[in-house]
Amino acid sequence: MPFHPVSFALSPGLRLGVLARRCPSAWKLVLGVGLVSAGVVFTLPALAAEPAGYYVEALASGGSALRDSLHGIIDDHQRVPYTSTAHDTWDVLEVADEDPLDPTSIRDVYLDQSFPKNGGGGGGYNREHAWPKSYGFPVDGSQNYPYTDCHHLFLSDESYNSSRSNKPYDQCDASCDERPTVAGPGGGYPGVSNWTTSGKWETWMGRRGEIARALFYMDVRYEGGQHGDSGAAEPDLVLTDDLTQVVTSGSNVSLAYMGRLSVLLEWHFDDPVDDRERARNEAIYAQQRNRNPFIDHPEWAACVFGGSCTGLLAAPTGLVVQPQFGGAQLDWQESAEPGLEGFHVWRATSPTGSFEPLTVQPLTDNEFFDFPLPAGETYYYVVSAVNTSGVESPRSAVGTFLSGTTPWLNELHYDNEGSDTQEGFEIAGLAGTSLTGWQAVAYNGNGGGVVATLALDGVLTDSGDGFGFLWFDWQSIQNGPADGLALVDAQGSVVEFLSWEGEVTATAGPALGLGSNDIEVSEGSGTPAGYTLQRVGTGGSAAEFSWAAPAAHTRGAVNTGQVMVRSVLLPAGSIIPRVGLVALLFAGAAARFRRTGRGRRSCR
Repeated sequence: MPFHPVSFALSPGLRLGVLARRCPSAWKLVLGVGLVSAGVVFTLPALAAEPAGYYVEALASGGSALRDSLHGIIDDHQRVPYTSTAHDTWDVLEVADEDPLDPTSIRDVYLDQSFPKNGGGGGGYNREHAWPKSYGFPVDGSQNYPYTDCHHLFLSDESYNSSRSNKPYDQCDASCDERPTVAGPGGGYPGVSNWTTSGKWETWMGRRGEIARALFYMDVRYEGGQHGDSGAAEPDLVLTDDLTQVVTSGSNVSLAYMGRLSVLLEWHFDDPVDDRERARNEAIYAQQRNRNPFIDHPEWAACVFGGSCTGLLAAPTGLVVQPQFGGAQLDWQESAEPGLEGFHVWRATSPTGSFEPLTVQPLTDNEFFDFPLPAGETYYYVVSAVNTSGVESPRSAVGTFLSGTTPWLNELHYDNEGSDTQEGFEIAGLAGTSLTGWQAVAYNGNGGGVVATLALDGVLTDSGDGFGFLWFDWQSIQNGPADGLALVDAQGSVVEFLSWEGEVTATAGPALGLGSNDIEVSEGSGTPAGYTLQRVGTGGSAAEFSWAAPAAHTRGAVNTGQVMVRSVLLPAGSIIPRVGLVALLFAGAAARFRRTGRGRRSCR
């Protein structure tokens, strides 16, 4: 379908890219927005800052499937020593439980008191095992993972920790003993106090949800078996409503219980995840390399522990990011999830950086165009789905994109009438691109082995349209059938692997294991000398052009039938009259039809 690109600045720091698509009965505008700094700020509802793709294997089809998949994701974490002369759980917890109002202090879980950080304990606070260690793993050691798991360790006022002891979490009433927070007693049950009696502890309103989610984590993280890296035996920890099963053990055991599950579920709903808890999750993830999924996705608790899985969404799949008109075209698999409202797109400038939203409202299409993008920058994209209830899915696997157009094979000659002459290929790309360290590798279709390797050099010089072209004579290119050529960048990555007269599967060299893309045009003994195979069309990257039948060569220059396009960002504050903008949107650019592996995209 035809695309007509326009980009302009709305205000300082805001870039807007527009594509006008001609559908059968109307025009459709596809917008791409880039937020740089000041100007206009778009925000979305708060979403846990999970690493991109972390939960991509989570299965939301049912409680058992979700539990099993989450266990596989968070299992085998990196153990932090409980107490050590070097780095230990004190160090982790004094970051995780830091007072949001005072970075030199911690805020404890039960009293809600701020204590000055004291390093290795003392100073009025100690470490609380939310899942009491006496229930399954009382003996610490270098391979006792639940004992030191910071996701259920909290810094606590010493006297309150002693008062709670190893009591199961349960609902109290006004007959229980009050353990007030620093807010003070009064107001009757439950107020803002903890409450306790024999065999029972009720956490105050402000932290009870956090406690519940910590125990949900423990139940899913520890399912018996062995640690995948160390081989250490691990217990099966199970939440239950039957408190007769909750018994102490004098040694580490294979199965242990804790409760009360139904009360913990109530607490989970009564006290939702907040930014402080999200920050705690991040701090522990930085040390243990695993996360609490019920902080990142609170909606999963009802599915895993309550059997209510309606409305959950799986992460989008099949994300592909390709260059187009100076920007990034994102496509992903369509979804038939019930109640799906649409998708959000997120972008970061480093694989571990913070992903920022690029969408304001959910997209109804499974595509997005981010336009324009400055040349030479690497961007990382993920996609999430959202349903009509506002539930957000995990984020997709990461799609990586190098802006500014990666050089590509633009022209090729391997056979002609009489003796072959001037065999070789042309590289095209953005002007100023250096090919130092790049390679061309010729492949034989008979067996997929390497025929020859050519070290490339030189700089793509501007031909007047912002692009450059370099021709390389090379007699090692084979005549076919089914021979190939791989373009390899300076890091050893295969940029393109093309073939003619059939497909090639590489059995050696940098393209080992890769299948080629057949250009579907060819030369032969009847091809006139001086003719080549060339990419034609309109665009600024390999994916936007198609290969054409042999034509008179254009070595070192733009091909016949090829129009080079680069995006242009107008200066901030530029004024484009509305009439002018409309004229730009509907300007007559060469029609171009995009196809993907899923067939022609419909206009919706």
